[in-house]
Amino acid sequence: MPRCDKDAGRVITPEAEQEIHRMKREYQRLNGTQIHARLVQKASLAADASVASTLREGQPAGLIQHQKHKISDNKN
Repeated sequence: MPRCDKDAGRVITPEAEQEIHRMKREYQRLNGTQIHARLVQKASLAADASVASTLREGQPAGLIQHQKHKISDNKN
């Protein structure tokens, strides 16, 4: 079954993505829900953007692959 959102635009704009990364650097203690709320309040992020999308953008690239690799190296 083809994806229904294949040609749809992304909810997170490049400007919002930069703002997410800036906030993660400057306010390391904020969680994704708090960052999402602040960005929606400042109108940097569309209100229909999910918290999950915000969290996904805030993750460092390659984190999941790195964790898989680390776990597989510990086999005895």
